[in-house]
Amino acid sequence: MENIFTLFDSIFYFIIAAIVALIYILFIVVIIIYLKKCFTEKRMVVVNINMIKSFFSSKTLHIFLLFFIGFNYFMYSAQRSEWINKSTIHHNAKEYFVASIPIAFYKKVLDIFVTPDSIIMKPFNILSKLLYDKGVVLLPENDGEKYYWQYRIFNYWYIRGAGYMPNYDPYHPKPITVEQQQILDSMYEVAKGLATSKIKDKVINREKYKAFIAVLHYYNPKRLMQYAQYIVSRLSDAERVALKNTKYISRAKQILKWTIKFQKEYKKDKFLVQSIEKDNPILGMDYIVIIHDMVDKLIFKMIIDHKFNCNSKYINIYQNILEKLKNNTSLFFRLSQSQQKIIYNYIINDYTSYLNKYIIYKQCNKKIEIGYPSKEWIKNEFPSIKERWMSDENNSNNYLISIDTNNTKVIKIQGALQ
Repeated sequence: MENIFTLFDSIFYFIIAAIVALIYILFIVVIIIYLKKCFTEKRMVVVNINMIKSFFSSKTLHIFLLFFIGFNYFMYSAQRSEWINKSTIHHNAKEYFVASIPIAFYKKVLDIFVTPDSIIMKPFNILSKLLYDKGVVLLPENDGEKYYWQYRIFNYWYIRGAGYMPNYDPYHPKPITVEQQQILDSMYEVAKGLATSKIKDKVINREKYKAFIAVLHYYNPKRLMQYAQYIVSRLSDAERVALKNTKYISRAKQILKWTIKFQKEYKKDKFLVQSIEKDNPILGMDYIVIIHDMVDKLIFKMIIDHKFNCNSKYINIYQNILEKLKNNTSLFFRLSQSQQKIIYNYIINDYTSYLNKYIIYKQCNKKIEIGYPSKEWIKNEFPSIKERWMSDENNSNNYLISIDTNNTKVIKIQGALQ
């Protein structure tokens, strides 16, 4: 009896969503027909009851309604066959998850024209939330499947929009809003949940490796907004604020740990290697980018904190991940040229990376060839970066490293770099 109730309850919400979609479609069609009639008659046409009757009694509309009903039936049936069968578990909960997937189809169509938080999306967002709330309570409390649901039903729409952030204007930076903070925290929550919870469903347990890296791909470029007052460039005073924040550093260390763990795990599964590295190599590359970016920041923190240590595990991770990029079998060379350019500028052609590689070479005698700064950069750019980032906080005239920019040799070393 409970199964039947759950089935009909979930279908009810899907039918409501389909009705909302139908209303949107009919509204657009009516506007188009009206404008066409105005254009044909070359005047503003007054809408009357006969026009409305004519529209709703037309054969074309009836055919469309039959097609619409059939399309929704087959769309729902296909998803139910995929997610609810003998090999899946938590069937009652899955009924609500299945009903949310066709709703996502309508959201994808609207997402082309409006943002995920727009008023037009509101009815679908409300219905998705109701389905999520009803479904997750039927999952075992300690099962991490709920975090995959959270990703598919909520987080995906921000990730899909090419890093969409509500109220974000790169040309007129403003303090972070509560809404932005909640979205970023939600991304981290999903990553943490997927990384630290067991998922009994085998299909979702495999899918988690894609969901995990997707939320971190979004969270990563926006992370400084959580701990700085303004949206600013990476090499800025705001980054110093972030790197001094214990919450930020704690999260960076956890993300690094989880990403390395998940990368090792998915590489043991031939299906996942095919899905992540061959079918969609940008996902595999995202694992490399996240590992690089977290360790890049942790090394940078050691430098600005005057606690640089050549024996740090972060240096070995940093060196290994960059050296592998040189190999012609690297995922980097499976990307499109535009993707390669983005990745190169993000993790190689970057001030923080230049600084880290330069310090690692000078202090540890470990030269990372890929992306090592040019002599011109060392001569022209390093002095100002040194003054801004590597000065002693108690005495702005005492630098962490004194350097001869012409010969690129260390002539004086202070503090933790001794």
